[in-house]
Amino acid sequence: MDTSNNCLFFNQVVENQTTSQYDAIIRHGWFGAQAPSAPTGDCITGLIGMCTSYVNKIIMPSERECVEWKWGQISLTIPKERVLSLKQLGV
Repeated sequence: MDTSNNCLFFNQVVENQTTSQYDAIIRHGWFGAQAPSAPTGDCITGLIGMCTSYVNKIIMPSERECVEWKWGQISLTIPKERVLSLKQLGV
């Protein structure tokens, strides 16, 4: 059964392939919490859509760092109008 039509995140990624409106589609904040009102240096890494020009800037975290912080921090370098910060992943 194809459930991709019911997933907000995947729908946005597919739509963005046509429009190229965003350089990143991301859900900021911690998985178990409500989405923050403003983008933060933390995100849910399970589902991220981001242009490779930004992905290539992510530095490998040390054993004591969270990779979510690295992705979140890079997302803050992208112009705000080019980031779709989802309130929920919809999966």
